[in-house]
Order: sequence, then structure tokens, then C-alpha cells
Amino acid sequence: MAWLSHSDYRPCISSGLSCLSAGDQGFLNLFSRVDQALFLAKGKGRNQIASILAT
Repeated sequence: MAWLSHSDYRPCISSGLSCLSAGDQGFLNLFSRVDQALFLAKGKGRNQIASILAT
């Protein structure tokens, strides 16, 4: 698309982070926390990072 220049858009990245805990029953626990953290980051706006630590 020749009419679209680089100044017409800006990529945005939001990310959710967590770490595997000894108490996790499997990766599903980790993925669930990462998904929750991503939801929090998106709720804070563009270009945000949020983390949730295992309890």
C-alpha cells in the first residue's frame, strides 16, 4: 500500500509476565497468571507491562 507511510501507524505492545512456581501443578497455572497479567497490562493502556507473582 503505497499510500500508507511509516508515520501513519505506531506499533504498540502490551505484555504479561509471570514465572513458574514450585507449587504450580503444570504450565496451565503459569499460563493462567500470564493471561491475567496481560489483561491488566491492556487495561493500563498502550505499551504497558504487568506481572503477577505466584503465591
